[in-house]
Amino acid sequence: MKKIKVYKIAFFLFFVNVMYGVASPVIPIKREGDALEKVSKRIYQDAKVERNVEVRLTNKYGKINVIAWDRDSIKLTVDIYAVAKSKDEAEKILQRVQIQPVFDEKYFILTTEIIEKQGSGAVSQLIDNILDKSKEVIDKSNVEINITILLPETAKLILNNKYGDISFERNFKGSLQLTLAYGNVQANELPPLSTLNLLSSKAFISNFKSGRIAVKFGELNLRNVDRLYLESSSSMVNINEIKDLDMDSRNDELDIANAFSITGKTSFSKISIQEMRQKARLEMQAGSFKVRTLRSSFEWLDIQSKSTDIRIIPEENLAYQLDITGNPSEVVKGNANQSKPNNDTKNNASSLLNSLMNNRSNNPLNSYSPQTNLSNNSGNRGSRVIKIHANGGQVVVR
Repeated sequence: MKKIKVYKIAFFLFFVNVMYGVASPVIPIKREGDALEKVSKRIYQDAKVERNVEVRLTNKYGKINVIAWDRDSIKLTVDIYAVAKSKDEAEKILQRVQIQPVFDEKYFILTTEIIEKQGSGAVSQLIDNILDKSKEVIDKSNVEINITILLPETAKLILNNKYGDISFERNFKGSLQLTLAYGNVQANELPPLSTLNLLSSKAFISNFKSGRIAVKFGELNLRNVDRLYLESSSSMVNINEIKDLDMDSRNDELDIANAFSITGKTSFSKISIQEMRQKARLEMQAGSFKVRTLRSSFEWLDIQSKSTDIRIIPEENLAYQLDITGNPSEVVKGNANQSKPNNDTKNNASSLLNSLMNNRSNNPLNSYSPQTNLSNNSGNRGSRVIKIHANGGQVVVR
């Protein structure tokens, strides 16, 4: 009986260990001096299509290069590479990568498929895994799949890539839906109404006409933007110039050189604007909002904030109206630095106003009282308004 129990326990431990190996295979580490064999194959496909053809490309472990041209045809090239310790093993890995375009005049569909391990059951899969190393999981360490496609410049393009880059060699003028995970996207110009979904990826785009970009745990670099709806989380966003930005930002860092119009909501995000030129309406929770230069062309700023540090520097000799309400922790205006007054606004607002009026010749800039609107009197009051409702956080306007 004892021997039987020992055998059962030994078999159980062996089975668990092997099963764990199947679930989480360990890819051999290449030691210095180890030689790896590399094999490859190339796939070509030409197709006659309509100029507004819908093109769907789904890939992983490689690049997608898009070249737009003024023709009613598609030219596709796919290069597949596989590496292993022996040429035979590399060939078997290569055979498990299946790519077969499906198309007619209106559609062109290409999907990269990785054939899973063969076998009728768990036991045969275990045997395959032990006897045939080419049955190991295929990933970016042993396979690379690169796609180059020339397509009509007015096509409807849907791209999905994982563990690889996407690039546009020429200006594409059609419609674009792009999804990228763990890679980079690079383009000189993307068409209007483009949609980009980025996960742990970086984007470098010179000209973005209009559209939506969602980015998580990534980096977004835009040079010139007309209109953008941005959904971002835990990302870095760098914009040289933007005319119209609507955003939903969480735990991001946004650095904008020139902004004309900004609206949206932020949470735990830091926003830095070198030059603010027209208007902004933001709801902010935690984080910070900094405008290094508020230009004379600006119309209004409307900031609703909680526990957010706000710093705005208007252009020199700029006339504007300033309304600060709520309960900020500290307000700094001009050379004045006032700690937060108590919340009894009815009793102290009058004395603060009298003090301001009596000292107007020495301090022409407006001061602060909670729930009381005071105006900059350095010039004529016009449409230029800075309105801040803050609960917590430091407010600096000077």
